[in-house]
Amino acid sequence: MLSRNRLALVALSALMAVVTGCPEGGTSPIEFSPDPIVAPDTRPGFTSRLETVTLVNNSGSSYQVSGITVTSQDPAQAAVFSVELAGDDSAVPVLAPGENLSLLVDFSPQTIADYSATVTAITRLVEFDIGGGGCSSGCGSDAPSDSELLVSATIVGRGDADAAFEDCDDGIDNDSDGFIDCDDPDCASDPACEADDEICDDGLDNDGDGLIDCDDPDCAFDPECGEIVGCEPGGDVLCGLPVEGGTLAAENNWNQYCGQGGQGGFTGGEDIWSFRAEGTGPVEVAAQAFGWNLEMTVLEATLNDDGTIACDPDNCVATSWSQSEFGEFFSFDAVDGQLYFLVVDGRGPADRGDYLLQLQCATGFEQVCDDGLDNDGDGLVDCDDPDCANDPACGGQACVPADTLTCPASIISGS
Repeated sequence: MLSRNRLALVALSALMAVVTGCPEGGTSPIEFSPDPIVAPDTRPGFTSRLETVTLVNNSGSSYQVSGITVTSQDPAQAAVFSVELAGDDSAVPVLAPGENLSLLVDFSPQTIADYSATVTAITRLVEFDIGGGGCSSGCGSDAPSDSELLVSATIVGRGDADAAFEDCDDGIDNDSDGFIDCDDPDCASDPACEADDEICDDGLDNDGDGLIDCDDPDCAFDPECGEIVGCEPGGDVLCGLPVEGGTLAAENNWNQYCGQGGQGGFTGGEDIWSFRAEGTGPVEVAAQAFGWNLEMTVLEATLNDDGTIACDPDNCVATSWSQSEFGEFFSFDAVDGQLYFLVVDGRGPADRGDYLLQLQCATGFEQVCDDGLDNDGDGLVDCDDPDCANDPACGGQACVPADTLTCPASIISGS
């Protein structure tokens, strides 16, 4: 049931269909059903969807639907609604006499408030009878002088902190919008609804996209699906798992990196590791040397026309060449699914030795600590998330640096 306030809101906001051409008065040839369109009460930050809204052709003529708009004098009121044609057909639809066109209506309130806007269908008369039948019945023997028909309806919704929301893995339609678990737009970013990664050698469609193993573009950079040319990685390195290595017996195939403008003089042998990113974000690299001048270069793999995977010393993503006997410590921004080559090299008098290499990959972070949302998808919201321990919204205090350290060395005393 609509509250008295919302009934008043509907009454004030309702607009009559704007009909050009004929007929005048009476039932509009095209109309929305229902009118008004009432979205379910929805928690701010969540999305509800209606699939019961249709555009109905009441006439005996055919109309082309060229667009649907949502407008309001306050743009923020219109921005929370989305109305689009159901289905994946990219062709401009034509409503034949008596037909209905299904619409998808999404409501995504940002605050606790009542929202109202006007949804308008832009249609054009494309088939009619002269002198009888359909729209031209009783309109004379000439075609309509203006065949455009604009049809409007009111759309309303309420942002309500107490509205039900979807639990994404319990098999129940918790918010009664007709969608269960991962089929509900509320669950679009829920970890329980993320597709599995494609495993490229098990004969299964792991991510459910209809493509198996090497036929899936997700496997383009997987060594199971393409030969690596240009270098021979000695193994894979994974986030959080240290690997040990050495370059004492390694061959010196590359003496410079990053193409024109890059730096040369690399006289040591290369030890190369492959790394395939399992998420987009910063990756911290710690390469500890034991008394020799270790240098690090990160290369991005590319695909050749023949499907092989290129390992090219000129295709640099990041470098760390500090000429320090302690090693290199830096970060680079990785892209989900991309293959990288981490090259351990050396130069100078002490250009070879043993090392310890480890990667740390950034996980999600609770970005906003007072919005009622689980931004990083770890199941903890706002101040319940340890990420927010020092946030002022949770009673914490932001840290204030006491001083600045500079390289190569700084000695600062404090108490």
